[in-house]
Amino acid sequence: MSPRTALARVRTADGWTLTVHRFIPAHVRRKTPALLLHGFGANGWCFRAPAGRSLGWFLAERGIDVWIPELRGTRSSGPPEGRGGTWTDDAARREVTFSAKLTRDLPALLDHVRQAHGGSELDVVGHSLGGTLLFAHLATEPDVPIRRVVALAASVRYGVPMLARAIAAAEQSRLPWRAVPNPIPLRLLCRLGAYTRIVLPAHEHFNVANVERATLLRMMKEGVEDATLAELAEIVRWGEGDTGGPWGRSLLESLGQVRAPLLLLGGAADRHVRPAALREVLGAWGSVERRLLVLGRNAGCELDYGHTDLLLGARAPRETFPLIAEWLEA
Repeated sequence: MSPRTALARVRTADGWTLTVHRFIPAHVRRKTPALLLHGFGANGWCFRAPAGRSLGWFLAERGIDVWIPELRGTRSSGPPEGRGGTWTDDAARREVTFSAKLTRDLPALLDHVRQAHGGSELDVVGHSLGGTLLFAHLATEPDVPIRRVVALAASVRYGVPMLARAIAAAEQSRLPWRAVPNPIPLRLLCRLGAYTRIVLPAHEHFNVANVERATLLRMMKEGVEDATLAELAEIVRWGEGDTGGPWGRSLLESLGQVRAPLLLLGGAADRHVRPAALREVLGAWGSVERRLLVLGRNAGCELDYGHTDLLLGARAPRETFPLIAEWLEA
């Protein structure tokens, strides 16, 4: 029997409502549930694409109870009542930041999933900034009951395109006029690209030779979200070496106290997270049980992986997903 799906609503401490997609296996083989965290400018669709092509379905079919949240800033999340029902008003936009996701969204999600499973431990998988979100949470709460960690294309230092740097600089200059709309209309741009079948922006995030065109176009239609300038500025600061934050010191230094085992997966053709940035995280991680794999031809894969085809690549169900499942089932 196939897994069944369900929806949950999680309320954060500051009143935001987050939608969570749940894949409930027909036969539970692992008592530990798995929480899957999406990255910047995206939503959970990258984990819940159609059966046979997504990590969420793959894990649920292996008997794992899978929870896929939509963090604040996605279409299905909403600010407190009285804000007009949408996060795109000015007051709500100011609350769509990495720091708010770290201190408000993630604790609420972890508590909700644990309570649904009687207070048990859980496993967490994070892609891109979702992985960084988990790193930061573990740096501030090293004793949180997370059993095992998988991070895909996640670091504390990202290679940010020049255009993104320019946008962040314009925002930080506090000019009396705004050159870039806030939020940045990534969703509109990608939907236009999908309808016109122009996939040029995807080259930044995929090795397009490693993803089926139909999957790529659907991701551009359904899996992309607008992004706030404030969160973009945070990512740019990390790329420039500023890793300070709520953890109180260098995030890399703080990772030394983490004891949860880590599987770190990267793509040999990833333009945002280079192997050196992955090795930096691995070297700082406190658990003795940690492993890094850079997926590409040198690792026995058919092609070099990019940033997002680690999840949506045509070969991911047979080259990437089994590695994650085996790690969580250990």
